Amino acid sequence: FETKSNQTNYSHMKASIKSAESEDVEAEAWWECRGTKHRSMLCGGKKGNFESLRYVGDSGDVLVCESILHPKDSSKKKARVTWRFQRDP
Repeated sequence: FETKSNQTNYSHMKASIKSAESEDVEAEAWWECRGTKHRSMLCGGKKGNFESLRYVGDSGDVLVCESILHPKDSSKKKARVTWRFQRDP
């Protein structure tokens, strides 16, 4: 995990929480790429582990949110969706 920079401490966080499906999961969150990308994981859900990556792209005009399901069932493929939110002019 990349959790620190010369100017700011980007602390790695870990906590037990309830998921949107009311499951007890372990949540982790940290900053990467010198504090420009935020990654989080929800681990221990019935369907598998959920990963999220958020960052600003296109010179600051687009917020990119990537969500990935890492299924528990090894016969299933990883599922991924990417959302791009354009800044209003």
